[in-house]
Amino acid sequence: MWRRVWEAIADKETPWFAFLVFGVFLAIAAFLEEIPKTGIKIRGSEYQPLLLACGAVLLLAAVGLAVYRTVRPPVSIANQTAVKINVKGVGVAIKKPRPRKGEKISSPVVITGTVNKPPPEGWAIYLVGIGSRDQRPTYFPYQEVSLLPDRRWSIEYKSGSGPRKLQLYLVGKDGQALMNAFWDVYREHLNKSPGSHAPLRALTSDMLPACGPLHVHIAEPHG
Repeated sequence: MWRRVWEAIADKETPWFAFLVFGVFLAIAAFLEEIPKTGIKIRGSEYQPLLLACGAVLLLAAVGLAVYRTVRPPVSIANQTAVKINVKGVGVAIKKPRPRKGEKISSPVVITGTVNKPPPEGWAIYLVGIGSRDQRPTYFPYQEVSLLPDRRWSIEYKSGSGPRKLQLYLVGKDGQALMNAFWDVYREHLNKSPGSHAPLRALTSDMLPACGPLHVHIAEPHG
């Protein structure tokens, strides 16, 4: 828990990061001999305890807010209830493959990558194929990403030939319910007829792109 608290404190995108910065600034300023170019004495004056007290209050506020938000994450309403998440903080990255322009890759292909830190509790990472039908985007859920202890991950992706656009999403509880419903409907059908199914036409509000998409061209099978 305390590791998550420290990561929350150091997160520059949080509102309490400003408290942390100004708190440190005031604490350091309390030990200056005087304010430069003003002649106002600090050390040993009535200003020193005031600066120390203000700095301490701001630092305690930053720590307190970080602990509170770590234990009880904020909730926002956007069509459906969804927990806020720092996508950049999770830092999902695809390392391989890195296909050159026009390069075709055999199926199955192993996709590997890393994260800066695991998603918050209740969130998961999914690989989704993106296509289009009737000039509308379509989404083909593929698989949940399992993280290793060293924050690496890998997925074996199988597909028919042709260009493919793959996207990793950070998925909350509503999105996971949608994924589970999709597989409940199509799992048996896909076992008999792989690749023959209707895609999703829309995503939930808590399905957020985790990084840039991966474009691959799957080669025709040999023989």
